[in-house]
Amino acid sequence: KNMCMFCHKMQAKIVRYLELIHSEEDDVRKFKYLPSKYEGQSFIPCRRARENKPKILKNYLACGNCKGFYLKSTLRHHFRRCTDRSGHNIRVVKVMGRRLESKCLKEVREGCRERRKIIDTIRKKGNFEFNIKKQIRRAKFYSIMWKLQGFLFKIDTETSFQKMYGSVRT
Repeated sequence: KNMCMFCHKMQAKIVRYLELIHSEEDDVRKFKYLPSKYEGQSFIPCRRARENKPKILKNYLACGNCKGFYLKSTLRHHFRRCTDRSGHNIRVVKVMGRRLESKCLKEVREGCRERRKIIDTIRKKGNFEFNIKKQIRRAKFYSIMWKLQGFLFKIDTETSFQKMYGSVRT
């Protein structure tokens, strides 16, 4: 059985169920017009783990091409289909997956460091609650101004975020 992505019910004949019950959804409309027995990759779920085998995160690795997570033992088969290159050299495929994971972890670590710095500066200044609200307001303002800079000043390459912030502030 497959689980319906809209109502989260298990269905044996998922295609027929989606066409009858969820025909008004945009995703269902898209695949409704595909030819019969279409073998494209637009609506294929990932393989499910067996019940007798434990689902351990260490057993999965990211594909270097599509960034999907697959079992380490079957990653080379997926890689062969995904890239049209041979997946015989499993070491190369695994290295690509580990590189992708390390890039993601690096970004997460940097984000955590930034949050830690903000919280530490707030705690040092005292009046914790007021400073948090002030930092949140400032962060929202920065994000809005950053979007405005990209939208309004596409032509002017010399305009920087600091110039905009200074002109709005005065």
